[in-house]
Amino acid sequence: MNDFEKRKCHELISDMFRKDLTRPFREKVDPERDGAPDYLEIVKQPMDLSTVKKKLAAGEYKTIDLFTSDVNLIWKNAKLYNEEGTLLHLIARELEEWFANKIAKLPRNKEEEWMLQLLKSSQRMSILAHHVPQSIVPMSEHPLPVEPPKVEQITVVNEQNTETKPEEVKEPPPQTPQPTEAQPEPPQAPPAEQPAAEQPQETVSNPEPAPEAAKEPEAAPAEKQEEEKPKEVIVVE
Repeated sequence: MNDFEKRKCHELISDMFRKDLTRPFREKVDPERDGAPDYLEIVKQPMDLSTVKKKLAAGEYKTIDLFTSDVNLIWKNAKLYNEEGTLLHLIARELEEWFANKIAKLPRNKEEEWMLQLLKSSQRMSILAHHVPQSIVPMSEHPLPVEPPKVEQITVVNEQNTETKPEEVKEPPPQTPQPTEAQPEPPQAPPAEQPAAEQPQETVSNPEPAPEAAKEPEAAPAEKQEEEKPKEVIVVE
């Protein structure tokens, strides 16, 4: 194991110590303290993260495969002692998958590290290129939204007729007429008299007096006429 690989393994161990799920696997299992009196009877090769870190610092791992074998032994022992379905068994399985993914991507030299960084940058740029902010997109590629036209009622006016949509007229309810007192009519003013048109006076030269009409004798009163009648003489033989 060269210095570059050793440094990368140290970084990986540090990442595992920062994960909360690795807390049960950071120190050796104490049968009395941890309540597992039969642990050493079941697990023949105990291993923990603190022991792996010490061996790595002491240079005991000659290859990355030896380092990987000891770390995987931690997950294997946890699954062996804890039955399937228990919490520690599930945590050990999840950490085993996480570590396998990390160790597969671990670069072995500077060239591989540079290539991995370039690949990550390319993937990031590809993601950014597909999520361009609208504020920097040209107007030709990002047209303004067009609102749909509003539909309004249109009245068509012709020379002969006009077509409009009749409105519904609600008939008011019938009302009962109430008797009302007859009010006297106000007096009307008499029509104003119009002045008679003046007629031109006729000028008569030397008028002759009109002849007086013959007066008819006045009829005598009835009483006097009766008195003037001759009395009839009745002769008695």
